[in-house]
Amino acid sequence: MIIDIIQTIGIFLAYFFANPLLYIGLLMILFISFFRVKAERQSFHTRVYGKR
Repeated sequence: MIIDIIQTIGIFLAYFFANPLLYIGLLMILFISFFRVKAERQSFHTRVYGKR
């Protein structure tokens, strides 16, 4: 009984991380946020933290 539940959870996790939409979505979030921050810094001519 418990082994079946653990096996089902493992299969779910395997299918979840094998889904390419997950990685495409994460990459899109990173690109959009990078360009948004860059555009805001140019618009307001200031930044909270300087370049390191």
